[in-house]
Amino acid sequence: KQIEKYKVAALTFKSKYGGLPGDLKDAAGWNFTQAVGADDASANASVAGDNLITSCHNDTNTVDTNPPNGYIAFGCENSMFWNHLSASGLINHGFTRTDAATGFTTISTEKELYVPEMSVEGNYLLVFAWQGENYLYVTGIDSELSNNNGSIQTLNALTPSQCYRIDQKMDDGIPITGKVKAFDYSGAGNLILTLNPGSSGTCRNGSDEYSLAGADSKTKLCQLGIKTGF
Repeated sequence: KQIEKYKVAALTFKSKYGGLPGDLKDAAGWNFTQAVGADDASANASVAGDNLITSCHNDTNTVDTNPPNGYIAFGCENSMFWNHLSASGLINHGFTRTDAATGFTTISTEKELYVPEMSVEGNYLLVFAWQGENYLYVTGIDSELSNNNGSIQTLNALTPSQCYRIDQKMDDGIPITGKVKAFDYSGAGNLILTLNPGSSGTCRNGSDEYSLAGADSKTKLCQLGIKTGF
């Protein structure tokens, strides 16, 4: 329900203002804080108005950084996405912080002022573009949402059982296919989109299904990426 609420809010915002939150080309003209990139020709900068919610790096190209997986940073458009939705009144959250609008910054406390907390305890919701599509990403955050190069310290905070129920309801119930996909990288580095080989103690088993047997089913082993459709 939370994810659908944010998707509807983003589409409503686009219909009203002519662009996606965070990616709005003339944000200042609508009295929103402008994310960096509207007039920046740098190949590594976010580009306002291209319908992709990128960070201060062009995340659509970061598949080359950690092949075959991408890495996601927090700052610029994907931080202002939540601020714009909040400032427009389309969501009832006080995402008032704008210090990541023009570059990466250290965010070690009060993460809930930047991104939504999910109803599943210990999880937050991020948004980013990867390989030409926008994703919502459900993940735990271990100490830092962002440091001065945008790195997100991720934490597996969903169980395979929880992921399976979400995936089954929204998609096909399979962790490696469809619009809902499982990931399980964690650590004090960039959010790397990867899934460990299926085995005991990981998010998926050797048959590429969610690990629903034994203790693994109720152990926090997973994160989820969900295609937004906007």
